Amino acid sequence: MAEDQAMMFGWNITTIDGRTQQHLYKVPAPLTASSLGGVLKVMDDVTKMVFDAFRVKSVPLLLMQNPTVIYNTRHIVYITPVSYGSKEIEEAMTKAQRKIGFV
Repeated sequence: MAEDQAMMFGWNITTIDGRTQQHLYKVPAPLTASSLGGVLKVMDDVTKMVFDAFRVKSVPLLLMQNPTVIYNTRHIVYITPVSYGSKEIEEAMTKAQRKIGFV
């Protein structure tokens, strides 16, 4: 990715109808310890939200941002983390996946 383009991370969510929606978050450049900490917090928050959505027995809904979409978790086939522009962000995404058993 070119240096002038923003670093990004997020998730691809694929549903039973075969559609995939990408939810991306921009990371301010240059990547600093502070901005990486912010990225890790968002990853942890979203990871917890995904995990909780699949554990709920009443209304199985998952709300994702960027763009805002509400998913019925029964219609989600898989969730794939993505990152662009930074090895550190890619490594953080891998760790976030492991927390909820994606890897």
